[in-house]
Amino acid sequence: MQQFINQVFENKKQAEEAIKKDTEKKKSFKVMHMNIRSLRKNWEQLTQHLESMHIKWEIIILTEINIKKEESELYELEGYNKTTLTRENTARGGGIMVFINKSEEARTRTIEIGESNAIEIVIMGKNTEKETQKENNIQIIAVYRKPSSNRKEFVKKLKNWIESTETKWESQMIIGDINIDILDNNKTSEDNYDQKSIDYYENTLARLGFECKMNSPTREELVEKMERVAYNNHA
Repeated sequence: MQQFINQVFENKKQAEEAIKKDTEKKKSFKVMHMNIRSLRKNWEQLTQHLESMHIKWEIIILTEINIKKEESELYELEGYNKTTLTRENTARGGGIMVFINKSEEARTRTIEIGESNAIEIVIMGKNTEKETQKENNIQIIAVYRKPSSNRKEFVKKLKNWIESTETKWESQMIIGDINIDILDNNKTSEDNYDQKSIDYYENTLARLGFECKMNSPTREELVEKMERVAYNNHA
């Protein structure tokens, strides 16, 4: 794989237009992330959008699903396997649901990164030789960070978890709702701590080999709520 992320789309229209223009025969690998802010409220709207887009996503990641474990069976997408991580110890908020196209050979596991939720997704390499198959795997870390949790502690725990694995990945991606405003457009006299935590976050990911691929607000009415995409391409 020469480049894992070719383009990041910031909205539905961008994705539809770009994919329609893609006339290459080779298969593309498409990942969608949405902070759905309650499955109960927005599930029907989501499924309508998916049907109208006519895009076959390999992976669909939903954050802030805001449901309890027993409710997760109510939400299914035809042709996809599902992994869910809910926040059982809080009244509301948080949680991740991941849908993986059944055409993909993949494994998942849930991760606790401090107070934050995460699901590791590993897309298995197509190389049939055992010695090289593991190195052809793609790792995707779907994350939701609770806004009130300590930013620096979150970054430390994320760093420690990434460094704890000895697996050699062809490509890695961190995608989700990190709740860190890297644009820092609303500076005040109280923002010194914020800027330090932003610098620590960006510098730590850079040292780990990740490149930021989303550089604009994903929720215009509240700039500090940022869904983030970073990737590490070892090819």
